[in-house]
Amino acid sequence: MKHLILKAIVANVNLGDVYPPEQVIGITLHVNGGLISGDIISRKEYYEHSQNALIKPFYDAIIKSMEDENESFDDEDLETLTQIHLKNAAYINGSQRIPLRGGTTITVLIDDVSAFNIGSLNFDK
Repeated sequence: MKHLILKAIVANVNLGDVYPPEQVIGITLHVNGGLISGDIISRKEYYEHSQNALIKPFYDAIIKSMEDENESFDDEDLETLTQIHLKNAAYINGSQRIPLRGGTTITVLIDDVSAFNIGSLNFDK
C-alpha cells in the first residue's frame, strides 16, 4: 500500500480523538514537482472552513445521497483513504510562498505525493 504512514496520520486526524485538539500537525508535501506546506485537518473541518462555503453545499449533497443509500465515508480505512486536507497552507515556488501572507485550505490526493516531511515551512521567521 502506497504512503501507509501518511494515510495512518490522516486517518487519526479524521478520527478526531487520537491527537489532542490543541496539537497542530504541520506537514510539507512534494506534489507533482511542487511543494505544499500546511497543517493537517480532518475532512469534516475542511468542508466546515469558511473559505470552502462555495463547495460545502455539494459536499452536503454527497453526504445526504450516501446516507440515503446507507453508505458513508470511511475516514479510517487506509485502503480507501485518498485525500489529505490542509489549512494555513501555501504553495511554495522557489523562495516564494503563495499566498504571500496567511494561508489557504488545500486538498491533495495522497497518491500524488512523492515525498513528505512532518513540519510545515515557516516563512514568517
